[in-house]
Amino acid sequence: MRTLLLICLISAIFSAVTFDLEQVRKDLLTRHNYYRAKHQAPDLTRLAKLEEISQSYSEHLASIGYLVHSSNKLNGNYIGENLYMGYNAGYLGTKPVDAWYDEIKDYDFNKAEFTSGTGHFTQVVWKNSKQVGCGVACATNNYCYVTCNYYPAGNYLGQFKTNVLPLSDTTPVVTDAPVTDAPVTDAPVTDAPVEEDDSDSDLEKFRKTILTKHNYYRKLHQVGNLVRDPTLESIAQKTAEYMKKIDNFSFANDKYQGKPIGQNIFWYWGSFTGDKIADMWYESESQYDYSKAQYDGNTGDFTQLVWKNTKKIGCGYACNGKECYGICTYYPAGNYMNQFAANVFPKK
Repeated sequence: MRTLLLICLISAIFSAVTFDLEQVRKDLLTRHNYYRAKHQAPDLTRLAKLEEISQSYSEHLASIGYLVHSSNKLNGNYIGENLYMGYNAGYLGTKPVDAWYDEIKDYDFNKAEFTSGTGHFTQVVWKNSKQVGCGVACATNNYCYVTCNYYPAGNYLGQFKTNVLPLSDTTPVVTDAPVTDAPVTDAPVTDAPVEEDDSDSDLEKFRKTILTKHNYYRKLHQVGNLVRDPTLESIAQKTAEYMKKIDNFSFANDKYQGKPIGQNIFWYWGSFTGDKIADMWYESESQYDYSKAQYDGNTGDFTQLVWKNTKKIGCGYACNGKECYGICTYYPAGNYMNQFAANVFPKK
């Protein structure tokens, strides 16, 4: 699925929030199987090795304070992955799966294809996934991170019709009993800070500074400038407002001229600037392997930022007090498989 990066100002250490991990895992399994029964998919069963992987990764997320997908494997094979972050430990056994499943409202069963805004839902009900393992960890700011990993992985291109089935006519019985081969999601730039009009709103200042910082980094990687696009900005702002409303993360489901858009998402506590958000996305450049030139869940935010074929950008954010959700949307989208060598270049 499309690039996902959510940013937190607070350096997290594990918190005093308490919960029964075994019970949460049982509840998460039950909730998965409740929804799977609605779609004629067999029950998942727990796998200890997946739980070990997911618990380690949830603890990693709590320590860094933001969500980003892993590139973890099981016995050398790709695993599916759904991530969730929520405040406090209440309803951890149900709310993550409910949030993932809620994407059903945007899934087109007739087209039966992957979209960035429905990948959590399709993984939850993916028929060929047989085993699940979930982990939970909470940080000092009382935000809790949930990772669920699935095997075999779901969301393979060309397999949606046979693995994501429509709602059945029967009422499911609840019992107690996891993206493609790699998931798939002209003003001159200067190094000087962008000049801001005192009359600019905070949002306008954010949009100006994040564009300038994008183009600063893109120049380092020998690619052309992005330009702002009002349609993309409208999509981004609408999505940011929606994330604020549900107090959770969500991808934009909109398309630009009928085609997919790229997306980088963030969450931030406290004051921030467009420079700071772009810097955080760019940080994963140090992990990108230019010799392999391929998608990696840890570097997708960076590769979208410098993707050569991307020409336009639109950003937005919305805050509830100090808690802010934001997103930048890109067109044409980046992070397409087999196109990394031609679009992501080393620094000069």
